[in-house]
Amino acid sequence: MKTLAHRCLSVATLVCFASLPVFSLAAIPDPAPATTTAPKPTDDFPATTATSPGAPVASPNLVSNIERPLRYRPDANGDFVIENGTARFNRPLYGFQTAFRVEASDRPEFGFATPRKGGVLRIGISTPSGSRWLNGAAKITARYRPGSMIYEVRDPLLGAVTINLTALPTKDAEGLILRAELSGKTSSPVELVLLFGGASNEAINNRGGDILGGRDNASKWELLPADCAGQKITLSTASAANTFTLESKAGTFVGTLSAPGRWSVGDATVATGLDKLLTSVSHDAHPVAIGRIALSPSTPSFIAIQRSAKETPLARTAAGLPAVFSDAETYRLSVVSRVIVDTPDPFVNAIPAAIAISGDALWTQSTVMHGNIAWRMPLLGWRGQYVFDAFGWHDRAREHFRMWAAKQNTDPASIPPAPRADPAKNLATDDWKTLHSYGGIPARHYDMALVFVDTLLRHLIATGDKEFAKEMWPYLTRHLAWEKRLFDRGGLYEAYAAIWASDALTYNGGGAAHSTAYNYFHNATAARIARLIGEDPAPYDAEAKRIHEAMHRELWLSDRGWYAEYKELHGLKRVHPAAALWTVYHTIDSRVPDPFQAYQTLRYVDTHLPRIPVRGPGVPAGDWFTLPSTNWVPYEWSLNNVYLGETAHTALAYWQGGRPDVAWQLWKGTLLDSMFMGLNPGSLPNLSQYDVYRRETYRDFGDSTGITSRSLIEGLFGISPDGIDGVLTIRPGFPTEWDHASIKTPDVTYAYKRTGDLETFKVEPRFAKLLSLHLNLPARSEKILSVESNGKPVAWKNDDTAIGAPRIVIDAPAAQLTEVVIRWSGSPFKHVKASSSGVPLRFGKIMQGDFTWSQPVGASASPAASPESPTFADYTAPADARFDPVDLSPLFNDKLTQIFKNEYLSPRSPHVSLSMPKQGIGSWSGFSHTAEIDDTGLRSLAAKSQNTIQLPSGLPLRTPSDPAAKNTAFVSLWDNYPDELTAPLTGRARSVTVLVAGSTSPMQSQIDNGEIVITYTDGTTSRLALHNPTTWWPIEQDYMVDDYAFRRTAPVPLRLELKSGKFYTPTSMHLERKGGAATVLALPLDPSKELRSLTIRALSTESVIGLLSATLVR
Repeated sequence: MKTLAHRCLSVATLVCFASLPVFSLAAIPDPAPATTTAPKPTDDFPATTATSPGAPVASPNLVSNIERPLRYRPDANGDFVIENGTARFNRPLYGFQTAFRVEASDRPEFGFATPRKGGVLRIGISTPSGSRWLNGAAKITARYRPGSMIYEVRDPLLGAVTINLTALPTKDAEGLILRAELSGKTSSPVELVLLFGGASNEAINNRGGDILGGRDNASKWELLPADCAGQKITLSTASAANTFTLESKAGTFVGTLSAPGRWSVGDATVATGLDKLLTSVSHDAHPVAIGRIALSPSTPSFIAIQRSAKETPLARTAAGLPAVFSDAETYRLSVVSRVIVDTPDPFVNAIPAAIAISGDALWTQSTVMHGNIAWRMPLLGWRGQYVFDAFGWHDRAREHFRMWAAKQNTDPASIPPAPRADPAKNLATDDWKTLHSYGGIPARHYDMALVFVDTLLRHLIATGDKEFAKEMWPYLTRHLAWEKRLFDRGGLYEAYAAIWASDALTYNGGGAAHSTAYNYFHNATAARIARLIGEDPAPYDAEAKRIHEAMHRELWLSDRGWYAEYKELHGLKRVHPAAALWTVYHTIDSRVPDPFQAYQTLRYVDTHLPRIPVRGPGVPAGDWFTLPSTNWVPYEWSLNNVYLGETAHTALAYWQGGRPDVAWQLWKGTLLDSMFMGLNPGSLPNLSQYDVYRRETYRDFGDSTGITSRSLIEGLFGISPDGIDGVLTIRPGFPTEWDHASIKTPDVTYAYKRTGDLETFKVEPRFAKLLSLHLNLPARSEKILSVESNGKPVAWKNDDTAIGAPRIVIDAPAAQLTEVVIRWSGSPFKHVKASSSGVPLRFGKIMQGDFTWSQPVGASASPAASPESPTFADYTAPADARFDPVDLSPLFNDKLTQIFKNEYLSPRSPHVSLSMPKQGIGSWSGFSHTAEIDDTGLRSLAAKSQNTIQLPSGLPLRTPSDPAAKNTAFVSLWDNYPDELTAPLTGRARSVTVLVAGSTSPMQSQIDNGEIVITYTDGTTSRLALHNPTTWWPIEQDYMVDDYAFRRTAPVPLRLELKSGKFYTPTSMHLERKGGAATVLALPLDPSKELRSLTIRALSTESVIGLLSATLVR
């Protein structure tokens, strides 16, 4: 058994075990590298195995199981390469910008997704020495060359020759075209065999056939005889047919072979054995199309299979197949060549083409799709739309903006008298009437307009398109008025499902940092645009100033050095300090903090969110890592996940905040994980395999694609055009040890080269208008001999805002081509270690040579820590101790089982808000969720000992056994119960042990939900914080515990299962507790002081705190 050793902490209070058994490793196989052993020739088609790569690890992430192998390696061509891979139907090939795709595999086998099951294409060979399906070939090198799959197949049956297969999605119809070639010399004939069928139109899964839970869908794609029932196959001629037509539930498919290829009809019931299939006769019930074509070393052969549609041309003749292939490859090249980079890192060089393919596939019907596979539907958000401007598709961006802006509600009469929570959603959401009123865009139950407007404004900044700005101005002004009317909370803005991570994200009327940051940037930018087009900027300048002041007055934690997550509307109106990644990157991306605040905010991520290391066999050396989006518990979907969109945006914020070293480690770690170590080569998934609850899920997701494109262009290469001010800023974020790096986009090309003490930057812009150049570069040594721009001396400046290392600023006038040459001299900079402690950070000035910069030097205060408590193995009282149960019966105001049967109706936000459902559990996206609390075990246990239960140590706790009796003193900031309750105490005691139970949620995590306060007669107190997640646990479940996203810095408490009456110590696995569980806590007291009272008090809105029993240890 693995144990987690818990640290010994110091203030109040857990009854716990010092070492916690957390999981068994027995069922967790170590991932094995792909085998290169040649399988024996066989007619049998290999079946799906239980050890397919990407099988989910049903356990927490621990130091002992965190390593994963590199599956795909990059080559010099930018291909993602694997040898003898075993994943099947894992790499989608998009071609027609519809939901149709072809699912390629690590071996030559393809599924036609409509997106339902539209048929399977198997490929085999027949030679004088025997036949076999190529899935079983001895050695297969598969290359995902973004937009296509290329296979090199070697096998003893082929002798010295190699079969080269290239698969491309067709450009003008939904389908696939293959080019097959032989390389090498052979005197033996080689015949390529093809099988197509199984177009049953059955659903692969409920997400369009996408990857879920880290598994491929091989079992769902098996070609089964039942899938072929009802198919009708017609050949173009009775013999030597080079075309077939297959009519099925999934549509009509047309297959064409190069001459002298021919199609025939076979029997699917014998399809697993190739020899039997080739000689099959009976095929009426389960027909499949069989293709055969002799391969030649000198002439490529082509195979096309396309789904027929009236509006799309099909390749029906052999002579037309080379042109179909050429057109498909030409289009692929036009996409992948949009952004080309050349760096010393082959992993980086492969990334842009993969982003481009995903971004291109997202474009459909004048807008961006939410996902390429799962959730392939037009939605207003999220960040997928960023890819259009990042990769130079400005025409698509404008078309997208126009399409959605036209859907804006322009009827002022649509504003209802007041917002109204929806009774059908248990009061957790708005009823949509206000949400979708004047100025809004109907977008289901989300405020997707925030990121839509963010993308629009960044487009206008980048392009400086004055005419398009005028066109969009009426939409923009209505939107800003709508945001203010619905969500302004006195300068802070409430977030209403306004970002990707919004399911279960509820602020209950409070102002949130990320939505406030968005609105600051949008108003500030609206003022700039107003000046550009001759409108009045004053209202937008004023609102931006008001928001900025509110953020720093209400949310900036000056004693800690970062922005709080949100401020409560009700109750104690506290700020919640446990900021999520989205709070960090949105404040920085929206230009809210100054450089010193941004640096400190990023230090919060360094010190408070655990890094998940990205390492394993074949993974390049480096301190690569990824991050969870929060440290909040208990787990709820979208609130604590390992998600590519969140980590890529955070990497961008590290670059923007002057931390390029950490940005690089996070960015490369994130993309190693997703593109090279995952199930799907070159993928931009929604969730990572490091995500404990869902593992690798969804491929080429829109949100991931869009923000990764920005992080590449704006972060790694530091390209930031401002067409309004007429300036192109380039602030490279790549590692300083690189001696060269270049990038070519539709908008700009720049190349960097370093030789000795000489650095050269060549910049060639292609924007709609010429922009002056602003270079911000790391200083390489303490002296500069000269700086030239296009052969002429040019002035340079020290960057006075640089933190951690010196930087140089160079400005050059607008030109078609600018070449900047810097000659360095002098000593390298002395390394001054940045302080890793101190809250908040302080900064000191460093001077060396020609440069000055700021360096973090720490502060006298210590970093904020989680509430602390001593560690002890179950509470054991001294031998002379006397136990004195406290009489809580006057305080009992309800049965424990009532907690989720109540309706918590007030106080509630009077605004358009997302809130806790009225039953006191769940979220807005899970508004009907509840939990049945059953305390029959507790009652029965108490009945055995005269209304008393005993801890394993023998310490007694008094609790009513009568099922009809109230047994809980509930307190809450809901009006259902009092805010606090107090019981009188007398005498003196060494400690008090309590049994507590109640509710909490991720929105109340990393903060005290309540407290138990012991007051002495002299007015002093001892306090037990009921803190999520250290001492306050949800009644309906245990917390997940692991070494990373769900890491604990405090002991695990003893708990009592209410239904069984059994005490237990929680394991590392998150477990729903049927019937619920209560928690045992202990608070040391001052035995020299006389006791006056015990008070239980609620501190968090939306939490219900229950005290069931208390015993003084005299």
